Amino acid sequence: MKKKLPIAVWTKIQPVIDQHLSLFKPLKSSEYAFHLIDLDEDSDFEFKCGFQDGSGNFKIEYAPYGTHHVHRHSDTVNLETLAVRITTWANILQEYKDTNTFYDDPIEKRYEEYFFEKLEISDPIIANQPLSIDKQLYLDNYINAVRLILEQYKTDLPKHTTLYEIELIEVECDRLQTNIKILPANDTLKKLAKIWGKAHKFSLKLIIDLLKEFKKEAIKKLSTEAISELFTSITGMLGDGPNGSC
Repeated sequence: MKKKLPIAVWTKIQPVIDQHLSLFKPLKSSEYAFHLIDLDEDSDFEFKCGFQDGSGNFKIEYAPYGTHHVHRHSDTVNLETLAVRITTWANILQEYKDTNTFYDDPIEKRYEEYFFEKLEISDPIIANQPLSIDKQLYLDNYINAVRLILEQYKTDLPKHTTLYEIELIEVECDRLQTNIKILPANDTLKKLAKIWGKAHKFSLKLIIDLLKEFKKEAIKKLSTEAISELFTSITGMLGDGPNGSC
């Protein structure tokens, strides 16, 4: 499919796309030259670009149109304008990501940030590539184990909690497993941190159970300095003794 666009087009737009992969993901399509969708699974924001016409232009369709409108906009643009429109669209997605509203839970957000701070990969090359295959397989197996733990909680909900909260965690598990093959490593770890953040808000016992399950293989399978620091910082939560035994 890439040979249906001139190399000059790819050299112009691919760096723009690569710069914003933390906000959207490309979908392969025979109908469009490229199709970008918001990484937020609850969003219908997208950017579609048709193949180059005989005049060297591209028909595009995207949403949101701007910061004051969420409706779709269609246009025909040249290559220079195409690159600008992609950047503008990505910047709007970033603004949404950075803007807190009553739909955003500050307590849950704080927990997510705490966990991601411990998991984040600092090497930009590694951080911006998908996790290695063995780590993907481990994390996929871990999420399957998380699902089993969540099923146990469904049958015996703690006081002041709801089944809906468990279902929201399951949705995040689905999203992590669906995208683990294509997401940059740090974006995958953000999704893991989101699962843990929701679990921590649900109950202290649940986050302890999830972290204990993770610890079983984490040092061996996902060994990074961040993982080690994570468990050093939460040894009390895990019930570790003074010698580090659990």
